[in-house]
Amino acid sequence: MSPHALRVLVVDSNAVDRITIRRGLESYGQQVLLEEASDQLSAITAVKFRRFDVIFLDLHLPGTRGAEVLHEMIQCGVEPQSIVLMSDLFRERLIEQTTRFGVDGHVLKSSLSSRESLHAILYEAMAEPEAIAE
Repeated sequence: MSPHALRVLVVDSNAVDRITIRRGLESYGQQVLLEEASDQLSAITAVKFRRFDVIFLDLHLPGTRGAEVLHEMIQCGVEPQSIVLMSDLFRERLIEQTTRFGVDGHVLKSSLSSRESLHAILYEAMAEPEAIAE
């Protein structure tokens, strides 16, 4: 594992979900710099001005579709491989659509309460040489 801090953005309108993820990240054992966004505007602003190693993106943000936020993030230069899409339910069509963007991380929100799931996602991000924060 790298000694560099892992930069993580959590985009979710539900404060309880953000807290759950934050607590799991705090137990990771690696320095994690966490930023939170609760809506599309704050998420896009964050990715325009900062680079993140992992972005947890809720597909059901109020007032927008997650695929629209995903597309906008990619237009801002975010690497699709760094995005982990979260949902209570994934439909096959949605997975196919987001996979075309280059996203291969899809997790059910219910699994994020497991620290092991979060740690596996972070470990994978740290294993990728281009994912290490400079």
